[in-house]
Amino acid sequence: MVHYFSSYFAKNLIFALAYFLCAYVGLLLAIPPTSASPVWAAAGVALAGCYLYGRQVAPGLLLGAGLAQFYAFFDNSSTHNFLESIIIGSVVSLAAFAQAALGARLIKYKIPANDPLLEDNRIFWFLILGGPVSCILAATIGTTTLL
Repeated sequence: MVHYFSSYFAKNLIFALAYFLCAYVGLLLAIPPTSASPVWAAAGVALAGCYLYGRQVAPGLLLGAGLAQFYAFFDNSSTHNFLESIIIGSVVSLAAFAQAALGARLIKYKIPANDPLLEDNRIFWFLILGGPVSCILAATIGTTTLL
């Protein structure tokens, strides 16, 4: 029981840190005055976590995404802006996790487990489902929330 808990805690801590660090680097590349970044490697970290470990790393990914989004949108100039930044950060971080969960689910549906991705068809589906198709979810929710 202790080993399972320490392994569970370690995985979640690693994914939370990895997500936050990749998001931080992505935010350094953001286009001012927004926090929109042309590269978001944290999405790949979340997809890998969901694909490899499923729900087991959900707390770590949500923590990492939450910290990253709160860092990106934090505004304490007034109570209204503070509450607004908390809401936006929460919704966007949930959307980022939902995107990763959707991408992992679609990949697992289309490609057999433990497939080495040696066939062009399977590589194509892996890239399409894990990339543009699942990314539509977070992009739509994030943009709508900001609007």
